[in-house]
Amino acid sequence: MKQSVTIKKITWDYIFSPSREDSAGIIREAGISALDAEYITQSDQGPQCIVRPEYKIILLQLPVRNSTTKSIEIHAIRYIIYQHCLATITDQKIPVLENLFAEIKANDAPYAHKGLTPLSLAFLLIDRLNESTLKKVHHVFKRVEIAEDAVFHGNERKMVEEIAVLSRDVLDLHRVALPQKGLFQGLHRQYAFTIPEQDALARVQHQSEQLWNTLQVLHSSMQELRSTNDSLLQHQENELLRMIFSYSIITIPLLALVNEFNPHRAGATYIDVILFWGIVLFLIILLFALFARARKRRVL
Repeated sequence: MKQSVTIKKITWDYIFSPSREDSAGIIREAGISALDAEYITQSDQGPQCIVRPEYKIILLQLPVRNSTTKSIEIHAIRYIIYQHCLATITDQKIPVLENLFAEIKANDAPYAHKGLTPLSLAFLLIDRLNESTLKKVHHVFKRVEIAEDAVFHGNERKMVEEIAVLSRDVLDLHRVALPQKGLFQGLHRQYAFTIPEQDALARVQHQSEQLWNTLQVLHSSMQELRSTNDSLLQHQENELLRMIFSYSIITIPLLALVNEFNPHRAGATYIDVILFWGIVLFLIILLFALFARARKRRVL
């Protein structure tokens, strides 16, 4: 599906779930060569920046949270810059990009500045999408802080699954940011930027660096949290094993002894009955005491 909006004679074609006709139309209008056409028709290409005299193609990836599975999915976005047009192609709807398109269509004044070009518009869109990614990273940061508080308040076992989910989210975000790190650094040698394009590119590069640094800190925090939680769980398991071992040292001899006072054997006396049930009661009390101690030490 294709939607279009015009900002100061610059046309932005927002295309999602493109048909063959949509892709062929962009390739034909932009004059894209057969060698570069695969970047338009295939979404499995990694982040790249292709500069040609007639057009430019920027391939980026965007993390999008799936509201159903609560996981982060990686969606590819292709930016095609040619003549007075910018085309963005995605295989499915991306809410943040769709909201941005609706925002510009309703009011393009914040974007209709002097010297606007298709490339500077592309950088402005990338800048807004980077802001969205940073918000996702900060949201994961808050979840990590909540998990840390829970771990240090004795909820290590409850946090095992949450820490696994957080680790997956951090790895997904890391997988998106790493290939795009420094993607635009070599563009100055391939293309002469206008001042608005330079300003927009500088902001994109700054945000990419900020995103990468934030992810590095998040990755370190996640590793420390996982290591701390594993250490606490290991300590609890060792403590539980020590308690069970201590209980077994006491109970095994008593179980061997209690058989001598079996009240159901021939010739059992009243004293045998008292001793038998006394030992059984002692073992039960000892078991409950062990259970209470384990709960107090948060082993169970």
